[in-house]
Amino acid sequence: MRNDKMVWKLWLDDVRNPEVFLTSFYEQDFRVEKYVWAMTVDQAIYYTKLHGAPNFMALDHDLGYDPSLMRTRTAMEYLHWLVNRYPDSCPKYRCHSSNPEAAKNMVAFMESWKKSLESGNDP
Repeated sequence: MRNDKMVWKLWLDDVRNPEVFLTSFYEQDFRVEKYVWAMTVDQAIYYTKLHGAPNFMALDHDLGYDPSLMRTRTAMEYLHWLVNRYPDSCPKYRCHSSNPEAAKNMVAFMESWKKSLESGNDP
């Protein structure tokens, strides 16, 4: 059963384990508040369907090659799904992608979503 009121944090990264990946990006209570670790777009969608929109997201961009699609999957796919499914629930986020152009793209997408909600427009 989906619970849209659940407070949860999504860690979307195909390689880095949130339990051991500590950087200056994250709050001091990083180890106290557990993240739900999704390694793929499909896992992120599954957890979001299960728990509702995350309250916080830590995002990597490149999520590995998917042989069935013959291409690399990205966090942007999840973000587009999320804004279409939960347009009024722009979560707080941080990007930890080592792909600088992709990180800029994710930040621009999220900031645009946030501004659209502040202005009362559709994302």
